Amino acid sequence: MLIYFDQKDLIDVFDAGPDAHMHRSLRALASGGQASIVISEFHIYEIRRDGDRQRRLDFAQFLDSLNPKALRTSREIHQEEVRCAFFSFLGVPYQAEAMLFTSLSDLSRFKKYRAFGLPKAEVTVTAWMHHLDANPEEVAIVKNQQVIFSGFYSKLRDAVASDKSGAETLLQEGVHTYVKHLLPLNTPANVMIDEAARDAFLKQFRTETCASLDLTVNLFRLMHSNPVTRVRDTQIVDLQHVTMLPHVDLLTTDARMREYLRQVLPSSEVSKLCTNVKEVLARFPSRS
Repeated sequence: MLIYFDQKDLIDVFDAGPDAHMHRSLRALASGGQASIVISEFHIYEIRRDGDRQRRLDFAQFLDSLNPKALRTSREIHQEEVRCAFFSFLGVPYQAEAMLFTSLSDLSRFKKYRAFGLPKAEVTVTAWMHHLDANPEEVAIVKNQQVIFSGFYSKLRDAVASDKSGAETLLQEGVHTYVKHLLPLNTPANVMIDEAARDAFLKQFRTETCASLDLTVNLFRLMHSNPVTRVRDTQIVDLQHVTMLPHVDLLTTDARMREYLRQVLPSSEVSKLCTNVKEVLARFPSRS
């Protein structure tokens, strides 16, 4: 079973200390073979926001002790979902790339992680923290990557600012603009794909074929239907965390976000939601 924790929940366990029941139970769960803790790149860069360097390193070591598996970022997941839908539309055979890696070390095969200069076995959260301390400019680059959805989000914001009759049209234009940027230029056999094929795909594209992207769009639509609940820039990472849901078995999020998710998810997916670590551990009675 794959469990994706919100950063705040992991921090709560860490702050409780190694002798706390919740801390010991979570580590036992992670090492007992019943479940795997899943983190993403965003967890790691959120750690970097803590101004206390020693606390950052201690927290990183705590995450490493959970032997976490690694998910791609939400944009990378969206891109792979779109690629699968696109090649299916074209009738081109395509072997989907993995969304989940057995450990953080597997991320090192991607170009943007090769800067570590480390053997794969040594790529840990703690090593990543040391890497970011030595290369602070990378933090700024990733902050820009976190808002790589800018065109997508701006279209959605334009939609809710418009009159209701045109809002959905603008939203769909925003989605298509975003998806167009995710489309590959070549087939797996390195044959160039012409613009007409890309346009034909976009004309018939529906987000329902891409689980994580569909959740992102539906959640955004719901949250932006009320000016009070509109997503602020500071919440973009939170939104990206919860869109990991289709690729894990359990996910924790705060009560407010959970209520939004209940309104856009099928009942089978709602059962994956937990409010905190205690609720997750309750799903494993022998470990709680």
